[in-house]
Amino acid sequence: MRIEWVLLAEGLTQDARGAWTAVGLNQNVFATDTFPAHTKRAVVTRLADLDEHQQLHFRYAVVAPSGRTLVAQESDLQLGDRRLPTLPASLDVPGEFVLSVTEYGEHRIECEVSNRGSNEIVLDYVSIYVVETKAFLTEPADRGPSA
Repeated sequence: MRIEWVLLAEGLTQDARGAWTAVGLNQNVFATDTFPAHTKRAVVTRLADLDEHQQLHFRYAVVAPSGRTLVAQESDLQLGDRRLPTLPASLDVPGEFVLSVTEYGEHRIECEVSNRGSNEIVLDYVSIYVVETKAFLTEPADRGPSA
């Protein structure tokens, strides 16, 4: 079992077939001048190299630069038979969060998946950077005439 990728977006939706659509990809900067400040983010984690009938425990946690956990979600997943056993097995696990931040810096959305049968644990994360609005809107320094 491994985490193939973690996608950060502003939001998620599903179509009638169950396919995920991400809105506002890579929204990893949140600019604010006041605290507490609120924003919404979504993640999708792709798990790969899965075996049938695994019992997994999945946890998302948003951790502030100070180490404080702002919000967490967790769930158990029981894998059944594979519908297409000749193809590599994968699973997409979505999560959405409303964040109330109170400090500047790198906030991490951490993903932890554990296999209850083998005690195997895989970890990954994506970052959201909380910055002051004036720093975010400032134009780059003049670098002289262009060549």
